[in-house]
Amino acid sequence: MWHTGSGMRRLVRVLALGLTIGLPATPALAQSARLGVDEIVYALLSITPEQARELTTLLRSPGAIAHDLVEATDAVTHLAPALPAALLHDVVTAPVRDAHVILGVVTDTVELVRRPAGEPRGLFRHTLRALHRSQVFTAAASVVRRVTHPSNRTARLAIVLTARGHGVPVRAEHLDMLDRAIRRDDPDLGPLLQGVVETLARMYGRDAVRLILD
Repeated sequence: MWHTGSGMRRLVRVLALGLTIGLPATPALAQSARLGVDEIVYALLSITPEQARELTTLLRSPGAIAHDLVEATDAVTHLAPALPAALLHDVVTAPVRDAHVILGVVTDTVELVRRPAGEPRGLFRHTLRALHRSQVFTAAASVVRRVTHPSNRTARLAIVLTARGHGVPVRAEHLDMLDRAIRRDDPDLGPLLQGVVETLARMYGRDAVRLILD
């Protein structure tokens, strides 16, 4: 999916550029080249300086890139054989699952109104747990969590760059918020919603966000 996006195509071009440049022989030249590559990456891609440094670091670790890609591919290939049985399960249990989701939404809505201020509870936790009664949802969430795990720097950066290439100023922290939202045992949609609202506010202004929420 990523290779069809303009952001991923730019990422591939920069990866190729970095691997072609390589590492100079002396420490002084290496420092100079690192600054040059950072500037090239920052100029070509709509990313932050920190993301440019992360990308140039990965460019010098082709073994790490290969390992990350294998891990991401493995996560997806393990999902495929289980999909038919998961789909059958979800079709058979659809009425019961829908009832649990509705109950979860009602419970979470009541909690939003009645719970004491500052009480630490996951936002829409009942609804998210009910969604995990779907085996397809649970399997997909597991793949997303594996691919976006902090140890998979290549996949995380590719997702961020692809999103930013389409005009969405995603940061790596948003992937951690997504991970928290789709956990099975202790989900919390609050941090992700807050991150989305803050991003929209930066893009369109707080007045526009108020209009959307109203």
